Amino acid sequence: PLRVLDSAGSGRTSAVEAAIRYAVAQRARVINISFSGPNYSASLAETLRQAYKAGSVIVAAAGNEPTGKTMYPAALPEVLAVSAVDANNNVWSQSNYGEWVDLAAPGIATFTTGSNPGTYAGTSIATAFVANTIARYLALHPQATTADTFKRLKASLSVAVSGKQDSNIGYGILDQAAVDRFLK
Repeated sequence: PLRVLDSAGSGRTSAVEAAIRYAVAQRARVINISFSGPNYSASLAETLRQAYKAGSVIVAAAGNEPTGKTMYPAALPEVLAVSAVDANNNVWSQSNYGEWVDLAAPGIATFTTGSNPGTYAGTSIATAFVANTIARYLALHPQATTADTFKRLKASLSVAVSGKQDSNIGYGILDQAAVDRFLK
């Protein structure tokens, strides 16, 4: 894990780019970006394009304000943009949305141990869930390409909207049934 933000959630784009380049150099197959913002960065987009070309699957949070505004880096084409659903697979009330969202995942988690036990909610939780699931898939299928992983993931999702993106859940939800289909 590479930490690029401070305890207040602030950081520099250059630090994010450096961390991504470092992860790629270490042959990271999955890169989880659990933050988002409204500003496009050409240099970050290029860094992520290079990471994708190198074989990394990049997963990013859609954001925790339901504005419908495009958020980066989630909206970049090389990135899987993740929104959040609650325990009943309903769109989480604070999840951002947009035609650029690729999928939704559980966005509520309870941690009973650690330094900050409690219940947390957000697209960052959903993003971590997706990244973990993809890492498990790649461990089982080490020869899978990034494009193959995207295609198989999309085909495994629950509540898919007949191949068309929905602005709230993208191509569908990565719930437990979808995880089981994806990991086969």
